[in-house]
Amino acid sequence: MIIRIIALSATFVLLYNMLFFHTQPGLGTALLFLLLNLYFFTVKGSNTKNLPIAVLASVIGTVFAFLFIVRASGVVQFIDIVAGIFFSLVALYFYKYHGQFSFQIARFVSLPFVVIAHSIGGFLKLFRADSWSETPLEGKGTVSLIRGLIIAIPTFAVLLFLLIQADPIFNKLTQNIFSGIGERTVKSLIIFLALLGFGLATYKLQEQTSEERIAEGKSHELVVITGSVIALFAAFILVQFRYLFSSVGERELAELGINSLTYSEYVRKGFFELLVASSVACGLLLYVLRYFKQLRGKLAVVVHLFGTILTIETGFLLLSAVKRLLLYADAHGLTRARIFGFVFLIWLGILLIIFLVQLLQRVKQQWFFGSIVAATLFVLMLVNIINVDGLIATSYKPTVNGEVDYYYLANLSADGEQSWQSAIEDSIETVSRLEGVASISSEQNRQLYYRSFTLRKLQEKISYLLHKYDTKEGMNWQAFNISEYLAYKKITANLSFYEQIPALLNKISAIESRVSPEVIRNTRLDRSTQPPLIR
Repeated sequence: MIIRIIALSATFVLLYNMLFFHTQPGLGTALLFLLLNLYFFTVKGSNTKNLPIAVLASVIGTVFAFLFIVRASGVVQFIDIVAGIFFSLVALYFYKYHGQFSFQIARFVSLPFVVIAHSIGGFLKLFRADSWSETPLEGKGTVSLIRGLIIAIPTFAVLLFLLIQADPIFNKLTQNIFSGIGERTVKSLIIFLALLGFGLATYKLQEQTSEERIAEGKSHELVVITGSVIALFAAFILVQFRYLFSSVGERELAELGINSLTYSEYVRKGFFELLVASSVACGLLLYVLRYFKQLRGKLAVVVHLFGTILTIETGFLLLSAVKRLLLYADAHGLTRARIFGFVFLIWLGILLIIFLVQLLQRVKQQWFFGSIVAATLFVLMLVNIINVDGLIATSYKPTVNGEVDYYYLANLSADGEQSWQSAIEDSIETVSRLEGVASISSEQNRQLYYRSFTLRKLQEKISYLLHKYDTKEGMNWQAFNISEYLAYKKITANLSFYEQIPALLNKISAIESRVSPEVIRNTRLDRSTQPPLIR
């Protein structure tokens, strides 16, 4: 078994060096995840009872790895990679685990950490004498030789790398012999040793299938916790209905001592704070649901009632957050943070519905677990289906005091390419308007400042795409990304328009050279600090 795992790990490392070493993230990343899950399947336990779950987790992890190449947004790609890693490690656990899983949410979330911990233990198995007893090798000398190589090779590589860094003359001599091999060796060894640990890990502890006994005072604890939060949320919801869901004048805000805000500012504040508060409440409800089936006595009814009320109140908090988000979007467009916050809000809303069903119907644990996992997968897929950057660039452009923030749009990924042409057109209009102005004001200087940075950012992104996907340069297929490639095709179809950027930057520099030092000192760059914030 050990020899087979060593051979498979070495094969994986060889493929990595042949196809993926020193390549940018893209299609190659997805293929690496596919190979990794194939490796996990190959080293699975011989009598695992969870093979269907393991295969399903592998498929999900691989799907998210391939979704990595669909969007260019770094946030979406990060979510996909984290999801790919999580489900791949969960798959390894179920490939190896022989017991019956208890379908506890907390246990499921912790599985990647369990896998990593057991993988370290699996790697350390190599240094125990009895680990080789089942191998076909004969003679203690052969076993000792292999064990010695396993210890000597990484030790030699690490020490060589350190000595190369320590002395420039030794570094120069070794470069002639091992040109480029140092980094490749270190990365290969890390991957090889990690795969060895994954392959040799074992999971022998049985899950507890029986209901755990809880302390008799648990009902009192849950009543106190939920009751206090219910009272707090009730007071907050009463305020929300009075000042958020009905018409209230600014004079009433002033009577409360809130003189710095207009009513429009008031109703748009607190979105993220409400998300955090709702998340805490959902965590508390999950804690209650873990125990409420096992509670007995009169207080069990109270816990059940309080849990239901808290679920409904948390739903009202989410409604308040939705109201604030819609008002903000109507006045100032949207940003990545608010869209992803809204998606997170959808996930919390679905969880609350599942919690309410569990409180009212007391469904089976498998249904409850499966519903939460399915809801999470739905939201993760939604992040990929919705073109977040494209939505911001077209339908909900961010504005401050009536001005579209093209600098923010220029910093989005290639998913938001739809706004690039508008940003350039805006710069053309600004330059044409200010070229004939004899004396540039502070406001006009601010406009030039942001147009200059916007154009430089666009020039950087366009140059990157032209260089990466130019077939004459020999495109690196491992770094292929669908969204980037589509943006590249649109740029090349209208290349003459985008080639205006250098000339526009020169014109802006010429205008800025006429700005007086006094105007530069008085230029206020951040308009978001200038109330009132209006469309």
